[in-house]
Amino acid sequence: MLSGGWSTKELELLRQGISDDLGGPQLVLLLAENGFMRTRNAVLGQLFRMGLKISKPVGRPATPRPPKAPRAPKAPKPAKVTVTGSYSWRKAGKATKPKPVELPDDGKIEGVPFVTAPFDSCSWPIRGEGAAMLVCGASRAEGKPYCAGHVRRSAR
Repeated sequence: MLSGGWSTKELELLRQGISDDLGGPQLVLLLAENGFMRTRNAVLGQLFRMGLKISKPVGRPATPRPPKAPRAPKAPKPAKVTVTGSYSWRKAGKATKPKPVELPDDGKIEGVPFVTAPFDSCSWPIRGEGAAMLVCGASRAEGKPYCAGHVRRSAR
């Protein structure tokens, strides 16, 4: 018995099967007929370690496929967008608070758009969602995400 559990008889059968132009499954059957039980992967691995190659392709024979249709050309990439307008005060370092937004159905609602609210302002949601969401916008209580009034309200 050689290292790895392969006997010299098994190795001879593998060399003989390769010279007889047998494929992986046929080599497994050849070993099984001689009393050696090995999996196909074990046989292929041993052949690789021995430096031997199977000349027959493993698996089912390839069937001819129809040629692929040509692909449509890719759409051009959109141009890069530069942020301007309501975001510019953050980039410029200005600490001005945006003005409250007026909504026609409820009258004047104190609040600022979330996307333009200063970082150090109260982020209590007033109305809406996503980019249209309005938040309180008052100065935050120290160490809290909300103003003093909304901190009390959130602790109820």
